[in-house]
Formats: sequence, structure tokens, C-alpha cells
Amino acid sequence: MKTTGLSQAKIARELTKEYIAKKAYCNDMFTKVDVLAIVSAFDDSAMVLQEMGKQDFLECIGYDFLPSNGVLMTVRCVLWLFNIDTSKTSDSIVWSGIWAAWIVKNIDAHVLGWEWMTCNEPLGLFTKPYDLSSKYLDEIEIILPEIAATAQQTWQPAYALLRNWVCCAFDYLHMATNVLPINPLAKYIATLLEPSKRTPKENIWFVAHTEDDVPFYYNRHSQECVLDEPEDFDGARVLVPRFMELQMLDVLMGDANLRAEVEVRRHLLEMARDKDNAWVECYDYITKARYYYSLQRLKLSYSRPNSRNIIKAETSPAYRSVIRIQSAYRRRQAQELVNEKRAKCKQMPRFQTRHFF
Repeated sequence: MKTTGLSQAKIARELTKEYIAKKAYCNDMFTKVDVLAIVSAFDDSAMVLQEMGKQDFLECIGYDFLPSNGVLMTVRCVLWLFNIDTSKTSDSIVWSGIWAAWIVKNIDAHVLGWEWMTCNEPLGLFTKPYDLSSKYLDEIEIILPEIAATAQQTWQPAYALLRNWVCCAFDYLHMATNVLPINPLAKYIATLLEPSKRTPKENIWFVAHTEDDVPFYYNRHSQECVLDEPEDFDGARVLVPRFMELQMLDVLMGDANLRAEVEVRRHLLEMARDKDNAWVECYDYITKARYYYSLQRLKLSYSRPNSRNIIKAETSPAYRSVIRIQSAYRRRQAQELVNEKRAKCKQMPRFQTRHFF
């Protein structure tokens, strides 16, 4: 650092700024670079962000008001990292103009394909730090503290993850640009920053679930979906990103037969969830009113219970069994009453003739 002509206060400020910038990567003596931690943090933030769907980013763009200042500054940082200057542009134009057009274009370009199915990690937007620009690192460094100070409740989930990605991307670029070149082990450390080789997936099947939790299985070779687990299913431990689940769901819902079968299985799942909350719908012919009875809880209700497992009395085997038992019990009671009356009749005096006079 050149110090000629600078005051002591200016030199102290510059040294403090340099220390803060390098503190994340170096120890107090500036001799050890924690490269692996920074690279891992960037990879983790990119993986989490990649699972967000397109609608998660676009939904809030259609609002009639601008988002919080932290979201706007995060968007500016993302555009700067992709070498798009927005320094002299108003917030409204950046948000509803530049950012809206940029995010739609790039998400469509990177997400609509099926490239993830042939690789061992997600591809596309936000996943390649070596393609980012370091031109606006100084501007990003200035506003990062303001972004971090923004209240958490003002963040939409997708943009909160985007904020984390911006912080990790800044650390990565700052390390690669300002710290590594002056490190004695720069050549060796640079090999750690190279993109990993992508190896083809070995599994053929992927499993996902509909919104109603109905499982379905996707074959990456035939690009078809089935609802029954295949005999050669090998994707139990494969984590499918959310954006891929949405595309697999589109394939599933594009088949009318599978769509109808999904509806049947959804109903069966709801019935299974309420198997311990079964009710029988009965009808009282005297009061002309319906009532509900739970054979499991032994409860009677005159209002419809909050349960999917409600069946008609005519179709309930348990209810028919109760009626048969009840009928048998009442028949026995009636028979006992008849026998009792017959016994009393036998004890009464008998007359030889009906003519008493």
C-alpha cells in the first residue's frame, strides 16, 4: 500500500479497511487463507438458491409497491456481480424493469432444460462463481452492511436466500481478486477454486410428491412418470431440487390417465390419514334429521365432523353389525317379556265356562 503524502489518520483508516476485508479469509497474522470454508459456503448458498422456483422470484415483482431497501440493494448487488451497472438508475426502474427482465431471461435459459438429470449437481444461474465480475466489488462492499442490517421480516424467502448468496459470492470474488494473488501458495490454492468435474448420475429413477403428498416416479431415460414404485427403483437417496420437481409434475399432469389415478390416490391418502377419525352418517326418520356417530370414539354429533372418513350408514359394515346386534338384543328382550306374560297367564285361575250368571 502506498502511504506517501497521506496523513496518519488516512493511513489508519485504509489499514482498518484492509483488515476488515481480509479478516474473513486470514488469521490475525495474514498467513493462512481459509479457502475451503469460503468455497463451501458459496456452493451451499448456490445449491439452496437453485432449489427455488421461478415463481418465488417473480411473485413479488408484480406487487404495486417496491420491496424493502435490503431487497433492492441485494438486487443491485446481483446485477453488479453479473457486470450490469445500475449505479445511476432509480429503484423503480431497477426493480420492475432491469431486474424483472434479467431474472426472467436467465431463469428461463438455465432452468427450463433437463440438464440437471444428467449431472451430479444443479447447473445454471448462480452456480458458477468463476463467471462473475469483480468490477463492482467496492460498491458491493459498501452496501453489504446495510443489507445485513435490514429487518428479517421484510425479506421474501427467495430474496433472503439471494442475500446469502450475494454475501458468499462477494467473499469468494474478493478472496480470488485481492487476497490470493499476494499469497505464496496462490497457484496451489487456485486449483481449489476450479469448477468440479460433473460426473453422470448412476441412478435411473427419481421420486417426487404432488402437493397432496402422492408419490410418483420419473424415469430419466424414457422421461415418463409412473405412480407405482418400480422394481428397479434406485433413487431413494437422491435429493431432487424443487425446480425439477415442478417440471416432473408437469410431465405427470400432462397425462390424463395418470391425473385421474392421482386423484384416486389422493382420496385414499386422505381416508388413511383419518382412519382413526371415522364417522357414520345416520338418518333419524322420526325427527327427519341427520346425525353422526363415531364407533371408535363412541361419540354422537348432530353437526358434520371435520373428517374425510365419513360414510353412509347403509354402506358401513360396522353400523350394520351394530343394527343386527341391537335387533337381536331387542328381540330377546321382547321374547323374555312374552315368556314372562305367558308365565303369569298360567298362574291365573281358569274357569270352565264363560257363562258366569
